[in-house]
Amino acid sequence: MSALREAAVVLMLLGLSVWPTADVRAAEQGGSPPGQQARAYGVDVGLVRLSVTARTTKGALVSDLEPEEFEVLEEGMRQQVVRFGHHEAPISVVVLFDKSASMRDEKLMHAKDGALNFVRALRAQDEALVVAFSEAVDVLGNFGLDRRALERATKSIRAESGTRLYDAVLEGVRALAAPGRKEKCALLILSDGEDTASAATLEETVEGARRAGVPFYAIGIEMDEEDSGPNFAPPGSHRAREDGSRLGFDPPGKKLDPRPVRKPRAGPSQAIRALTRLTEGTGGWTYRIVAARRCKEVCLRVAEELRSQYLLGYLPSDGVREGRWRTVVVRTSRPGVMLTTRAGYYAASP
Repeated sequence: MSALREAAVVLMLLGLSVWPTADVRAAEQGGSPPGQQARAYGVDVGLVRLSVTARTTKGALVSDLEPEEFEVLEEGMRQQVVRFGHHEAPISVVVLFDKSASMRDEKLMHAKDGALNFVRALRAQDEALVVAFSEAVDVLGNFGLDRRALERATKSIRAESGTRLYDAVLEGVRALAAPGRKEKCALLILSDGEDTASAATLEETVEGARRAGVPFYAIGIEMDEEDSGPNFAPPGSHRAREDGSRLGFDPPGKKLDPRPVRKPRAGPSQAIRALTRLTEGTGGWTYRIVAARRCKEVCLRVAEELRSQYLLGYLPSDGVREGRWRTVVVRTSRPGVMLTTRAGYYAASP
């Protein structure tokens, strides 16, 4: 079986979600789910899971929403939330690290520093896996939170030729789909270049991202002569402008270290636009940095967002599982709060 067909099989299996069986039983019996995180886990092919980020209109994370303040709509129909989690929910993260030749010297150094600090920001119940890619895709170890092992794996990365970004993304999706992963999952990409060697196409990889059902984050490292500082889009902004002045899914939040812009910033490259397409609609974002030293800062923002995300689960009210795309919208009754999650999911056929 080809690598692409294997990826397609795995993505189809992503319709299986691992969830606390106590919550599912409560929903089926018409009762309320337990308030605490269940310890026994089982497989339920109908439960849909959503990682949801809540921010104020000024970009500050909101961490005190209650279950009754959420409303989930699927295809316009209101759904009953039967699973709610927040800070206690553990996370599995795949970190995709571009080690192509263009990532040498300063970019490689700062990207390593960002990845290391991201891993250090994870909690004891979380786990991470580092996948490095150039003309080959190398899985560096196994999932876990042995910080020394993860640091050794990251520090061992050396720049090489070729960029198989799309193949690496599908490898990350396969890893997150494997049994034993945590309740919340995410994928983080650190890259500076266009794909040059993948067997997969951009369209196939975008489809894989949609089917994965987890937030994708990407940090695009592009070196300019001067750094004009981070450029945060307003919450909810998710498309690149044609003039390139803003990118889709910039992380919302307050501006850091504002300074006068001395020269116009160049528009996003084709590589950055590809990264934006990969993260768009997943509940994550792409952030372009023009100074490699900002990599650590943005990696820590990703870690903070993942820790603050809410976990919602529901059983679709119509029970239809015909394999087509189903649109999902999450709202909150609290004024001044904006929510971000994936745009929908593919209902796996029975």
